[in-house]
Amino acid sequence: LTGTTFVTSWYTHGLASSYLEGCNFLTAAVSTPANSMGHSLLLLWGPEAQGDFTRWCQVGGLWAFVALHGAFGLIGFCLRQFEIARLVGIRPYNAIAFSGPIA
Repeated sequence: LTGTTFVTSWYTHGLASSYLEGCNFLTAAVSTPANSMGHSLLLLWGPEAQGDFTRWCQVGGLWAFVALHGAFGLIGFCLRQFEIARLVGIRPYNAIAFSGPIA
C-alpha cells in the first residue's frame, strides 16, 4: 500500500509517505507540499511547475488544488446554510455547527 504514495511523496518529503502524514488510503495519493514551499498556491502555470502537469503533481500542487477547492466548497456550504436559515426564519447555528465535521 505504501507504493501508492511513495512516488509523489519522494519529491516533497523524502522517505516519509502520506500515510505518515495522517492520510488514509483514499487520500494518500495526494501528497502535501514540502515545507520549503511555504504558503505558495502552487499554481500549474506558476514558477514551481511552469505548466508541467507531472512536475506540478510532484511538488504537491494537487494537494493545494484539492485543499483550496475544498475551502471554497465549505464556504459555499456555510453560506447556503445561512440562506436557508434566513428563509425559514431560524437562527443560523447550522452553518457553524455542521462546518466542523467538514473542516
